[in-house]
Amino acid sequence: MSKKTRDMSMERARFIEEHAIPFVADAFRPDPALRSALMLVAQYWCDEANDAVHYHMIFSRLERPDVAAGLASLDDDEPDRINLAGGAQYKVTDGWMKGWDDNGGAIPLFAAFCREGCDQEMAASEAYLPCVMFRRHPDGTTRAEIIGEMIRPWLDGVEPEWSGDSEAN
Repeated sequence: MSKKTRDMSMERARFIEEHAIPFVADAFRPDPALRSALMLVAQYWCDEANDAVHYHMIFSRLERPDVAAGLASLDDDEPDRINLAGGAQYKVTDGWMKGWDDNGGAIPLFAAFCREGCDQEMAASEAYLPCVMFRRHPDGTTRAEIIGEMIRPWLDGVEPEWSGDSEAN
């Protein structure tokens, strides 16, 4: 493993620990039946950046979210009746994950986990890939595991092409 890869791996772990886990834990809090969440990522042009990296979260009452059902819900803009059976009918928590910058910091951290050649007109099921699994543990903590495959390792740590003002929260 190269030094750059180790550094990016540590940066990803730090981002997940400082931003993603608190975001998911906040979403878990009001619904004790939620057991897992899956962060999916995609890279495509959006507004001012052609290399922006975007995310969606699929929340679930299942031990492991049903990815097909979650993506179908995003594609159809319908409630996810598999992952959220009998519960709150949301797909993504209100608000935005603190620290997520589509046009900046998300690119070096997650572009390597995204499909090539996606665009904003594609269905979520065509563009987004699973990346990070979150689980609520019996002790009340939320834990994360990167489950995505680094399919474009040459983009691990790549600098954003766009050099405008950051949109980081």
